[in-house]
Amino acid sequence: MDYKIYLPRDVYLDKEITSQEIITYCALYMFGKQSHDEYELVTVDNLLWRIYGEYTVGRKVRQGIIDAIESLTIKKIVYCEQPSKGIYLLKTDQFVATSQFAQISYVAMRKIMTSEYRNKAQAFRYYCILMGSRNGVASNMKLSYFAEAMEVSEKTIMTYNKLLEDLKIIYVIRGNELKNGEDGGIFRDNNIYCAYEDRLQLFSARSMGQKIVQIKNGKKYSSTVMKQISDYVDAHNERELIKKSKNPDYVEYLLTKLNS
Repeated sequence: MDYKIYLPRDVYLDKEITSQEIITYCALYMFGKQSHDEYELVTVDNLLWRIYGEYTVGRKVRQGIIDAIESLTIKKIVYCEQPSKGIYLLKTDQFVATSQFAQISYVAMRKIMTSEYRNKAQAFRYYCILMGSRNGVASNMKLSYFAEAMEVSEKTIMTYNKLLEDLKIIYVIRGNELKNGEDGGIFRDNNIYCAYEDRLQLFSARSMGQKIVQIKNGKKYSSTVMKQISDYVDAHNERELIKKSKNPDYVEYLLTKLNS
């Protein structure tokens, strides 16, 4: 069963917060949100199991969790008391919803952290940033945006994409079409990303978007298709795009449908 983690934007984009700290925060979040008490008793073994599915890990990994909790506490990102070694009292009401967050899948986190990929923590951080860049179900941010946020090369971002695709965590429509830029240069479309489970919604949105472009170019559709487009436009607030259409008769029809 999956569980959604709402990771604040100022956590996953803060370059002073390490990837290990982000993973640890997500595990603590789950303990806090699933508790019915003011404080939840959490052990290092609990956290290791939640993240890796096992607690018989190397000393370096275990120490990484301990260091992450200490650092998150010092930075006042989480509130934990430590009554004894390896045991923490986690205040459970601290994980409140924020206006800007990335919705993270626990199943996706476990897939990444139990994969054979060596830089698991970095790949998970990238996944968080990618999910946080979505507008609705999809993101079409440039590779350079992700590379800058992660402080890595665009080639490394492409490696992360391949890993997450192989794990069926994300779905990618690659921007292969060359277009003319306003400065006279040529550029390639950005990739379009979504969570793997949202891929069918992405196909639907892309299809509607293509039809809207065709309307702008003067193409006519049946009343049934126009109703589908108007419903999509209404749901996705695309009125301004429609108003720029070269087909005024269909624009008027569509805007009438939207305002009815």
